[in-house]
Amino acid sequence: MRAFFISLLFCSVICHPFQGQAQRFTVSGTIINKSTGDANKHAAIVETISKTGTISNENGYFRLMLKSGNKIIEISSPGFYKVTSEFELSADTTLHVELVPLSEPAISNQRDTSIPPDSVTIAGMKKITRKKAAR
Repeated sequence: MRAFFISLLFCSVICHPFQGQAQRFTVSGTIINKSTGDANKHAAIVETISKTGTISNENGYFRLMLKSGNKIIEISSPGFYKVTSEFELSADTTLHVELVPLSEPAISNQRDTSIPPDSVTIAGMKKITRKKAAR
């Protein structure tokens, strides 16, 4: 009987190692130049709380894997206003971001180059059921 309980305890520890950890979701999307409609490659995308970041590719696409919870995403690129978006991450999320070019060189010398969050569209949040791999 004692061996049975030890085996049961061992199995519960080994079989459920990730129980209690926060779920991880994908935040992905595209970044474009609002004036031209062209992809904005090499823009910096940073989740400011966890300091997790990436850069957009040649097509303006990016993808981050983040734990669920409150998120603040900052998107910046030289010559453009910085964009900040705050939201609760509870499902895989797609962002479509339009960066607005700095129209005058004098503006780029100002400290606050933020733009209102209306240049960020959250295209969708969806729950994805993750299937366990068959063994």
